[in-house]
Amino acid sequence: MEVPDNEVRVVVVDRHPIVATGLRYALDNEPGLTVVGEAHDVASAMREITLTSPDVALTELDLGAEDGVELIRRLRRSWADLAVVALSDQVARVVAAVKAGARGFLRKTSTVEEIVRAIRQVASGGAPVSPSVLPMLLVEVHEPGKQARLSAREVEVLRLVASGLSNVQIARRLFVSETTVKTHLRRVFRKLEVNDRTAAVASALLSGILSQPGSGREGVVGRSPV
Repeated sequence: MEVPDNEVRVVVVDRHPIVATGLRYALDNEPGLTVVGEAHDVASAMREITLTSPDVALTELDLGAEDGVELIRRLRRSWADLAVVALSDQVARVVAAVKAGARGFLRKTSTVEEIVRAIRQVASGGAPVSPSVLPMLLVEVHEPGKQARLSAREVEVLRLVASGLSNVQIARRLFVSETTVKTHLRRVFRKLEVNDRTAAVASALLSGILSQPGSGREGVVGRSPV
């Protein structure tokens, strides 16, 4: 399958073939997106991704005996650069997906527009999170009573991370080098006692360092490597 270089290549994984086919049809009609494969369980997903080398895997978490969390673990081990967006109505399972390495988390009730936006965001280094999912992340990553002091510049960088910008985009916005942005983020991680950008933004939201996104739009946290 010939796919233009500037297209975001997507594999759709859903245990219900009719749902996967519907998503494929909807996404293929969006400019800049091409669905290069679909699968219905962990084994077929691994095969499709091996064959098609997508940029993004969109997967539900309920895949049967071997669920979507196990799929995410396998994908992170084999394709570290592959961005995974998880779909689930079981909010409690999101924490497991976070730990497994998913970069985006949406409810299965999300609209096609929200899913399209999420795919584009993870493809550029961000990680979309449905507002209803954020409380689970906040509780998971934050230690009650812990308060960190971030400098004004560190807060500014973290706010831009939360808006979905990559390190390169943040550097351009602040007129600094990408290395400087990475240095700020390493300091933020250390002060907040977290290991990645998702956890840093979640911790900052709960402690009041950042304001939580409004319930009417998707919150975005960057999950690309420092």
